[in-house]
Amino acid sequence: MTKKKWFLVVMICLWSMTLLCAAGAKESGTTQKVAQQDDVQTLYELAKEEGKVVVYSVSSRIKTAASSFMEQYPGVVVEAYDMRMPAIIEKLEREAAAGVKNADVILGNDNGGSLTFEALPSGLVEGYIPSDMKDTISAAFKESPFFDFTVELVTLFYNNEVYAESPVKSWWDLTRPEWKGKILMPDPMSAPELLSLFGAFSLHADEMAADYQRVFGKPLVLNNSVDAGYEFMRRLLANDVVIVDSQGGAVKAIGAAGQTNPSLCIVVSSKLRERSTGLHIAIATELTPVVGMANPNSLIMVQDCPHPNAAKLLIRWIAGEKDGTGAGYDGFKVVGGWPTRYNGVNVSDQSLSDLKYWVDDRAYMYKNGLKLRDAWLAYQN
Repeated sequence: MTKKKWFLVVMICLWSMTLLCAAGAKESGTTQKVAQQDDVQTLYELAKEEGKVVVYSVSSRIKTAASSFMEQYPGVVVEAYDMRMPAIIEKLEREAAAGVKNADVILGNDNGGSLTFEALPSGLVEGYIPSDMKDTISAAFKESPFFDFTVELVTLFYNNEVYAESPVKSWWDLTRPEWKGKILMPDPMSAPELLSLFGAFSLHADEMAADYQRVFGKPLVLNNSVDAGYEFMRRLLANDVVIVDSQGGAVKAIGAAGQTNPSLCIVVSSKLRERSTGLHIAIATELTPVVGMANPNSLIMVQDCPHPNAAKLLIRWIAGEKDGTGAGYDGFKVVGGWPTRYNGVNVSDQSLSDLKYWVDDRAYMYKNGLKLRDAWLAYQN
């Protein structure tokens, strides 16, 4: 072999080796180490390599969980963003369309079912529940594709300084003339959990119709409404329900001290924590046919997220760890909120099992949400 040919062979070999090394570096640079088991120490070691975790949350209480997480797991920074659920979904969709991977965890609600029936099948999110926590979830929330770790009720509040007990006993009482213009609530068009409450009234229309007959002693006349749930919505709006900007504002209005004829409001039960500010508020726990609708808060992983081990570690932390008593859950340990896990810590006045409620039905809302929105807008006119 001539010197020239030998030189060409050597150069080709070197060039090939360079390409192989470059390809190998590229592969190793994009391949993540993901813990195959839900072992806390393994997750932590890999999370430290990732360095941070990004969470989009509907609850400002994520700040408390983030702070305690960073104390427990130094070297892993939590970037927490507090947003409403529609804004979270919009942001996720925009980021996915742009090929951007930013969020790791979502703490939110799937009232309209779009996460369950669109984002999950399309691969935008995934259902992750730590293997050592699955069996601790109560039956009512066990079938969720996501980790429903805590729950609140969408229900009715009254002023317990003026009323020793709730002045109404049935949801239908809110349609009586004496409560005209005295029912406050946020707009269901921007508060999905309120629209889901009306969806629950429709889904359980037979119970609503039976309760009407029990209360008024005569069958319900639907007045061209789809069912008893829609008719309740129509009559409530006809009774001049007052739409307010926020749930916090609603409880402040009805719970302020020194009133003689306060209004009532429909909000989430976790607003009971505002009693610590001096408000006189209580839940109408004897309402028929149910106290309200259970609105779960879910922990959801973004599929192919940039920090999967830190995401799993944060989910465990927020949910209270394996025994349900971990400090990550402390921010969610509030009056008017309940853990979905058997071993979770309840600080509410009553156990959730002592209350009669319906659970938000994501499948029903996914199918009927637009129809409910249209009916609400039509009944307002």
